[in-house]
Amino acid sequence: QDLALPETFGECAGVVEAVILLAKERLLTWKGVEHSLHEILREHERMPSTQKSLMDQCHRLFRILKEAQLTKLNMHRSDPEGLEKVIGILLSWQQQAMSHPNDVQVRIVHKVANWLDLGPFDFADLDICLRLVDRGSGPANSIFLSRAKAIVDDETTAPKDFKA
Repeated sequence: QDLALPETFGECAGVVEAVILLAKERLLTWKGVEHSLHEILREHERMPSTQKSLMDQCHRLFRILKEAQLTKLNMHRSDPEGLEKVIGILLSWQQQAMSHPNDVQVRIVHKVANWLDLGPFDFADLDICLRLVDRGSGPANSIFLSRAKAIVDDETTAPKDFKA
């Protein structure tokens, strides 16, 4: 549909029109991201929570989180309930996939899901980070896990830096 801009824009009409078209494109992209998210969440409710199905859903959900970030869609503002459901599914997978589920892993999942700019960090990186701290609570591991917890809890440490 053609957009009739008021004559008051004068020479800037072309710029204003370009901004409006960009906003329309971004809105369509955001609607697509939100539609995909809710489709996976509905699918999750219907499917059995096997480790394989959870992992597949987590892969898809992580791609959606990344796409939301690439398009500047702030899930915290646009769909906080959906984001909490995503975190819940990621935590369900973490509980099933890890040999020694622990608090550090939970903190990693929360930090990654809430981080606003994951950059090159992807689902495989999340899996690696969780497995790095997949340790029992014995005395030999308590120092390692407490240090890992401190790194994860540091607000300035990005998820991409967890592997270092």
